[in-house]
Amino acid sequence: ERDVSLASAVQLSDTWRDYVEMGGSNHRFNEGDAERRQFMFDSLTADLSLQDHLLQQLRETEGLDATMIEACSHVVGSIDETGYMRSHPADLATALQMPMEVVRRALSIVQGFDPAGIGARDLRECLLLQLARQDRKDSLEYQLVDKCLEDVARNHIPQVAKTLRTSTAH
Repeated sequence: ERDVSLASAVQLSDTWRDYVEMGGSNHRFNEGDAERRQFMFDSLTADLSLQDHLLQQLRETEGLDATMIEACSHVVGSIDETGYMRSHPADLATALQMPMEVVRRALSIVQGFDPAGIGARDLRECLLLQLARQDRKDSLEYQLVDKCLEDVARNHIPQVAKTLRTSTAH
């Protein structure tokens, strides 16, 4: 990740050198130049961690009371660097001394954040969250992930076709 950031900084440095060299005294600094300059400066700032990104979205979510904000913050804190929630909601409810329904609602709120699939507890749930975000709950793909993901992983295609009541023909 550092190599990518370093390469980006070098590329930005080269871009700015070209920009300054071509600018000279007859180049007028305009609003487009100002926007490009700000974009380049913003690109040099440190990337937010996934948790920072999620907490920023939480701060921007309207209509949450203090209890829900606390519950959502703890859900975010239970999400690892790959985006999966590693704590069981019941454990969070016990630790927070909150009803299970509050933790479930908090999890649902956080799972509505970007990136799609965040806060899932496993691959199946992650894929289902992504498909639901695309309004594809009624799709064959959703059924495939929901009912047959393990069979697909094991290449048991005839069993998948039988479960989904479809053919294996292309």
